[in-house]
Amino acid sequence: MTLFRHVALLAAFAIPATALADASFWPGERPAASGRPAAAEPAAPAASAVEPPPEAASAPRQPPALMRELTALIESRQVNEMRTTYNGPFAAALFFEPENLNYYVALLKGQDFWWIGRTTDAKEAETLYTRMAAQTVTLAAPDLEKMQLDARIAATRRQLEQARRRQGELAEQLQAQRQVIREGVAAQARLQSETRQLAEERARLQQQLQSISATIDALEAAANKVPNLGAVPGASEPAAEPARSRQRPARQPSR
Repeated sequence: MTLFRHVALLAAFAIPATALADASFWPGERPAASGRPAAAEPAAPAASAVEPPPEAASAPRQPPALMRELTALIESRQVNEMRTTYNGPFAAALFFEPENLNYYVALLKGQDFWWIGRTTDAKEAETLYTRMAAQTVTLAAPDLEKMQLDARIAATRRQLEQARRRQGELAEQLQAQRQVIREGVAAQARLQSETRQLAEERARLQQQLQSISATIDALEAAANKVPNLGAVPGASEPAAEPARSRQRPARQPSR
């Protein structure tokens, strides 16, 4: 958006209570040793005009003359915007009025005129514009710094919110992991207890098995032992077989 349209909205606005206090900005004045502006040098009538800044105590209810004049010229398209410098919310603009050969230099912040200068000297207009453009760098520094700080603060708050969410997620995750570990440890403890009980039961059963096996071995040994039937009471002994005489065969006489 060009400064024409931007300034066209300013007719209903008065100059703010704060304005530039640097005396070097006002044409026809030289700074004194004390820092206050010295008496203005004589200037050609109607050659240059500067709208002085308002008092800091209160702002006028109606726009000053140069503001009304420049605003009317902008609204009626009777001035040409030669160049404009923007720095943050501040702008320095140079206008040229072809009909009366007037140059206007304006310093604005947002929709407020801070300073307006008028001259018929092109070189003086360029000097004023250059000074105003340079001043916008210094004037805009706090606004630009605040803008960046606001952005960094907003980014830090977003990061802090993300960190807090992450912290909550990790805390919940850690609590869940600890719960799983506790349940796992308890399950392992129960399993170890059951394992010990099973080992004791196995040892007991093994001992019973060994005892029964020994009994079985003894019974098998007793069952396989040949009994001594002669020792059975009341059993008759077998009758003795009569002795037989053995006779040798007679020899045959030799022939």
